[in-house]
Amino acid sequence: ECAFLYNPRLFTLESSMIVPYYYYYGRPGEPDPGLGFTVSPEGRVEARTELRGDTSYITRGFLVMNGHLAGERMIFIVNHWPSRAAASPVRERAGYQVRCLKDALMKQYPEAKIVIMGDMNDDPRDKSMTEGLACLHRQKDVKRPSDLFNPWWDMLYRVGQGTLMWDGKWNLFDQIVFTGNLLGTDRSTLKYLRGEVFMRDYLFQTEGRYKGNPKRTHAGGVWLNGYSDHLPTCIYLVKEKPPRRGVRNILTRRAAPPRRRGFGEPPRGGLEDSGLNIAQKASNGFPKTTTWNLKSGKCISRMHLPDFQFHAAARAVRGKHFDKNAARNGPERRARVFKPCGQRASRSFFVTLP
Repeated sequence: ECAFLYNPRLFTLESSMIVPYYYYYGRPGEPDPGLGFTVSPEGRVEARTELRGDTSYITRGFLVMNGHLAGERMIFIVNHWPSRAAASPVRERAGYQVRCLKDALMKQYPEAKIVIMGDMNDDPRDKSMTEGLACLHRQKDVKRPSDLFNPWWDMLYRVGQGTLMWDGKWNLFDQIVFTGNLLGTDRSTLKYLRGEVFMRDYLFQTEGRYKGNPKRTHAGGVWLNGYSDHLPTCIYLVKEKPPRRGVRNILTRRAAPPRRRGFGEPPRGGLEDSGLNIAQKASNGFPKTTTWNLKSGKCISRMHLPDFQFHAAARAVRGKHFDKNAARNGPERRARVFKPCGQRASRSFFVTLP
């Protein structure tokens, strides 16, 4: 029952296929059914349509979704490996098949970034993940773009948080792993930022014997109106937005520093009674400052404040979304600037009253 839900405004689907899972136990005389896909002479990966090997326990295949996200080729492989009613080698075989599938797709699309996700029915350090799928759990061990990184090791074994509870202990079966070309600090392309187990109060049982467990949809023939006995996991990918034409990109090009002056000092030309400085701390020691007219809400002078903060500041000034009292009470007469929705614009984003 593997499925892939996506926003067509963000992800453009190019092709999809189901690669079947083939059981193989390695018993004497048992022929190896091979893999659920073939590679054409042109190097194109194609799913098989026939069943092979032991078909006593037909299980879910691997859903491959190939497309573009943020202008880059992304391939998602959705999984639901055999349950723990089966022995570990069955899931190790699943990991091996997915690893071979990933390698073949990387040969077909060398620039692709691949995300492998789903309910693996195993924890991050089980053999299906560490040997079958060959995941690495330390970023420094990831050397090649095709290496797989598993960010959930520390979540389970250090933080102690999982996605499902069995016998009072957490397991983390619901994993999202990805190729090494999603790691790094160059955010001109898509990069991994962080991952989390999605936890909200409505996802948990609040009473009874299983209080604190993920709330099931039903159990024992009783409708519980819950979401699932598993918690969701998610990862965040980031990419820098390219600068608009004609706008200086301060992230890649150093602008000339402004004349050194203290926060709150009005620019040349006066307006001491109506000026408000909106500033961001700069690593070079110079303030990045834009001065506004509080009465008209218009910009008086703009230094090299980042473009996204400039527009946030404009909304804050025109909508009076800053705390004047907090600014006046503080020793440096400054306070946080708020967006119209009430959220902070930035941790180092503040106003200084004249």
